[in-house]
Amino acid sequence: MEHNGMNTLAAHGDDLFGSEGVKASIRADLKLNMDAWKAFSGQEQEDWVSHLMITGSQQRRLSNPRIISWNAGPQGYRISRDKIWSIFAQGQPLICLQDLWIPSKLIPAIKDELHEQFPHYWIFISTVNKQGSTCDSSREHYNFTTLTALASYHFPSATSETLYPGRQLRRGKGLHPVVSGRALALSTTTKSGGKFVIINLYQFMAANPVEQQEVWDIITAWVLKHPNDKIILIGDLNSAPSG
Repeated sequence: MEHNGMNTLAAHGDDLFGSEGVKASIRADLKLNMDAWKAFSGQEQEDWVSHLMITGSQQRRLSNPRIISWNAGPQGYRISRDKIWSIFAQGQPLICLQDLWIPSKLIPAIKDELHEQFPHYWIFISTVNKQGSTCDSSREHYNFTTLTALASYHFPSATSETLYPGRQLRRGKGLHPVVSGRALALSTTTKSGGKFVIINLYQFMAANPVEQQEVWDIITAWVLKHPNDKIILIGDLNSAPSG
């Protein structure tokens, strides 16, 4: 299934049969799974079959794989949930989302929700609560959030990278690195063994030139310390010239 790009169904198959393919013996808990299936209502069974049919058709081999980057502001994850799920359903190898407005306490639940529907993706989320005068529509302090998802079929491994030294904090209430929630760096390996770093960035707007420059300085310093790394910088760079 993975060879044909049907990654979601392959992940469900691993849950049932293990990952050894046709040589694997059926696991002893298959009967338990069948018992659980029989306990479903008719509607629940129909919903599950529909899920398999949809993901089976969506996770086909892509003739033109690409990177998707999208800024969800000003709606954030909650209001843009259906749109975000449709992006994941395309099965693209790399998804970079910005300005999702996710509080840190909700990150585990949202990752679980996404993994349940799209188990073949590695999902990384960075968020920070910016305490100060900037508020969201509910008048709470603004949560800057970036999300990067990598399809495990294309990227067998991925780990997070720190762009900034721990001492580099902004002044005032709620100390945090200036790139927190705005830049998410991952080191990943491809199926062919290639290694590179992906930086998902939500840059400050032109109205904040000092913060913009701070972000560029941090990324530049990191790049200079890793001269041999292959790096993809993607996201909402807010780089349009003034005027």
